[in-house]
Amino acid sequence: MKYVFLFLALILSGFVCDAQKTSPASSKSKTVRVKDEMPAYPGGEQAMIKYISDNLKFPDSARTKKIEGKVLVSYTIDEYGQVTDVYVVKGIGGGCDEEAMRVIKSMPKWKPGNQGGEGIRVQYTIPINFQLPRRRLEPVKN
Repeated sequence: MKYVFLFLALILSGFVCDAQKTSPASSKSKTVRVKDEMPAYPGGEQAMIKYISDNLKFPDSARTKKIEGKVLVSYTIDEYGQVTDVYVVKGIGGGCDEEAMRVIKSMPKWKPGNQGGEGIRVQYTIPINFQLPRRRLEPVKN
């Protein structure tokens, strides 16, 4: 939607992430510092940006109240590639927090990450920017 711009510079510089190695024999999760293979969105990062941009809708309540800003959403890609544990780290209200979570939850299955041949859970935090369109000022004709 034209009214929504995504501020995804963190994608280019890397997501904030944390990986956990899971073992079927253990109920504990181990934090992994180096991942053999990170989870991958189908089609890559640009496809994910397009998906979010195409599916994100500026909430009417936020538009009415002129609420703008960045919503930080955290989510985990589990060892099967499913999006889980979605929550807002920093919100702006007006329905934007819920809309950002809705879009992240609706993402398709990812290619899961692995460490040493075993599936890992990787947590990401992504900023989603809600910005109202700016009016263009026409030059004054004399």
